[in-house]
Amino acid sequence: MVKRLTILVLVGVLWFATSLLPGMNLEEGVGASGPGNDTFSPIRSTSAPVTSYLPLVLSRYRNIPGDYRDCRLGVGVVRNPISTYDFTLFKIGWYVDWRVQRLPIKPYGIEFYHTIRVKQNKSGGVYLPTYTITPPLNFSSTGLGPVVQANPGNTWLIGNEIDRVNIQDETLPDMYAQIYHDAYYFIKGIDPTARVAIGSIVQPTPVRLQYLDLVLDAYRTKFGEPMPVDVWNIHIYILQEIKNSWGGEIPPGVDAATGMLYTVRDHVDLEILKSQVIAMRDWMKQRGYQDRPLIVTEFGALFPLMVFCKGAGRKRG
Repeated sequence: MVKRLTILVLVGVLWFATSLLPGMNLEEGVGASGPGNDTFSPIRSTSAPVTSYLPLVLSRYRNIPGDYRDCRLGVGVVRNPISTYDFTLFKIGWYVDWRVQRLPIKPYGIEFYHTIRVKQNKSGGVYLPTYTITPPLNFSSTGLGPVVQANPGNTWLIGNEIDRVNIQDETLPDMYAQIYHDAYYFIKGIDPTARVAIGSIVQPTPVRLQYLDLVLDAYRTKFGEPMPVDVWNIHIYILQEIKNSWGGEIPPGVDAATGMLYTVRDHVDLEILKSQVIAMRDWMKQRGYQDRPLIVTEFGALFPLMVFCKGAGRKRG
């Protein structure tokens, strides 16, 4: 019996550009156009051909049964090694386990994406001008250096939900710019063929795209160059954004009391999911990153089925 895996999607996939986007002109765009924009622009209908900005990024699979040439699916492995599962049924090409591994298992040559954990240090709720990164950026036995040396050409995710207050890898935009710079050049100095990905955000909503704009601005100010992102990385959870409340909260460093006021029922709305992917792609194009791959390393339903039953979660706010 095949054990369950949580399916993740590498979004850069061509079916998002065709079957999901009929009649939409992505050049007119959806989503935030810059800092301070707190509403989505409407999707405009058009009879013109659909224009999308999705790079064709094929993975380097070897000896995998069946046709894997265009596979973009990945999985998140929470427990047990990837080899425990008959993943060939899903035709996946990559996986994450939210860690860094010196010798990751890569059956059939599928890819493993390393997750480097980061966090801005705090004291009594006050952000400090220092950060913690795991593994540390050195060549000790527990450092990142030997791991990068052992895994040439791999993908490295710098953080997980860097925009989530109080939990996960909470970091102010200015500090994240510093962390990313330090990690990026440390990794590239060891392996120029490595692909470095920005840390994921909870969901690509206007307040969170504003957070990313603040990161990009801080990076350019600090280092005098555009932020060198090889891979963009998001989560899609469709959660309300209210300061000091449940859900996605408001990203650190963003001056807002509310963002998107999604309801519980919105949490499983596929049209919202698709609109968030479009918004992220549009945001990337506007900032010159349209030729970079976009990965969705987490999505799904966080609430139990009972909350979606008839009569539940219908109030807005």
